[in-house]
Amino acid sequence: MLGSLLITLREGLEAAIIISMVLAYLSATNNRKGFKPVWAGAALAYIGYLSFSLVAYFWPSKFMKEDELKESVKHHVYVEVR
Repeated sequence: MLGSLLITLREGLEAAIIISMVLAYLSATNNRKGFKPVWAGAALAYIGYLSFSLVAYFWPSKFMKEDELKESVKHHVYVEVR
């Protein structure tokens, strides 16, 4: 459980760093109209992450233990978001 928490924290920090780099570049090039698509993409990624996490948490599976199902779906979502 602690390992999953640390991975989630690391992935979130990496995403925040990437978003801040893109926003800094857009700001430096005086292209502030590009901020909205960046924030919209970040919001969609977060909504997708929450959706898949809720599905993984509440969707029982006969073939996998519940924890294994949650972890596999979360890891697939992290890969897709990156």
